Amino acid sequence: MSIHKLIGYKNPAEFKGGQCAIGALLIGMLGTGCLSLADSGKVTTLPASTHPPSSPTPETFTYAPTAWASEQIVPTETVQPSPPIPTSVKAIMPITTSALVRTHGFSPDGTLLAYWMISNEPQVGFDDPAGHLYFLNVNTNETCLYPEIVGYHSRLVWEADGNVVVVSPDFAKAGLPCQENFAIVVIPPVTDNISDPALSPGGVYRASTLVKAQIEGVLILETQIITHATNQIQNTITWKIDERIGEIGLSGQWLSRDQFLIWETLDQGPLLITVGKGVAQVAPDLFGLPAVPVERDLVTLKTRGAAIGDAQMYHIVLSGGSGSNEDFPLVQIYHSETGATEVLPFMYMWEPVFSADGRWLLFDERPLGSNGRESHALWVRSIDPVGGQPHLIDSGNLLNVSWSPNWTKVASGDLGRISILTFPEGIQKVLWSTGNYAIIPRAWSPDGEFLAIEGYIPGAQQQALYVVPVP
Repeated sequence: MSIHKLIGYKNPAEFKGGQCAIGALLIGMLGTGCLSLADSGKVTTLPASTHPPSSPTPETFTYAPTAWASEQIVPTETVQPSPPIPTSVKAIMPITTSALVRTHGFSPDGTLLAYWMISNEPQVGFDDPAGHLYFLNVNTNETCLYPEIVGYHSRLVWEADGNVVVVSPDFAKAGLPCQENFAIVVIPPVTDNISDPALSPGGVYRASTLVKAQIEGVLILETQIITHATNQIQNTITWKIDERIGEIGLSGQWLSRDQFLIWETLDQGPLLITVGKGVAQVAPDLFGLPAVPVERDLVTLKTRGAAIGDAQMYHIVLSGGSGSNEDFPLVQIYHSETGATEVLPFMYMWEPVFSADGRWLLFDERPLGSNGRESHALWVRSIDPVGGQPHLIDSGNLLNVSWSPNWTKVASGDLGRISILTFPEGIQKVLWSTGNYAIIPRAWSPDGEFLAIEGYIPGAQQQALYVVPVP
């Protein structure tokens, strides 16, 4: 088995929603994703309502997006970006290279970076190749080695006191990096150290989504809203999704203490559940569109949402979900505080769709590059006020974009270069050259002062690790 196969791609040419797996490289995709500003900027107002009305009978509707030129977008944003600071390209060198590298993140105090490299010894197989775990002190550039061989699929858990737990398939060992005091411990659960997304704000209700059946490539799912303390079922909703959508998970998010958004369904469009009450079809009830477009075999609709503080209000973005990109509708946004909807000059959203504080929208323009392949451009717009204009952050074959922990900086990786820009202004702070390596900004230190970057040479089993101070 090749290393390309091991890390989840047949060749370095996979991309999804602006976020890439290890070793992924952007190649051309169908459609330009470019639309006319004449079709955008439309603002309509529906009655403001925290609890949308029941769904009306939709009228016949066909999406008919037209082509547009990206230069028509004028970057005049609500927060006017400053002129770019001229920067010279600076070459950076990797701290190490190997056939396979994996970053395990920074210690809580940001001084140590853990990373894994495949061993030079002959490998029996690539199902879980053996390698070495290292700890790099970013202040002194000193490196120490974990005393045992570690598999590629082993995981690492940093603890608040600076200890680290190395979890192998059959056991776990904990200790202080760069010391010989590691001892066997109980395997810790898999967690991302964030609040449980299944619980509503305040923890009163819990959402659960389960697959009930599979029929000819279509999954039948059931989402329940349950009172967390008593397990009393408040809502039960059955819906369908194409099995090709991938991992199902929760399939939605809480927008307020009593409203849960199902992002995408095949048969009803996105759904908004009000606890103990009804279910609204987002497309017709909030946007005045049919729940399922006439050309249902070509495109479905999907949503993402963001709460507005603790005010029980929210924003919902509606865009094309799956199907033919050429038939995707223009992105629209619903403002629950006013009932206003906007039509925006993009066909694609970035992933994530919203900034962490919910104040900024992230768009993905997909113009054709000079090589005739589809490229990507990251645009940003303040979500309020209605009618704000987007401005460009960065463009090119953006393999991955990563924000600093406080969302004031953004790292943008491309083939042979990486940029650090301010967010949301988009002022370029530094531009680094990485030679033949395609770049994935992988991990920020907790204070945002250092960035770990993985690189790989397309078409070759050669990877690199960079660690740089962030200006």
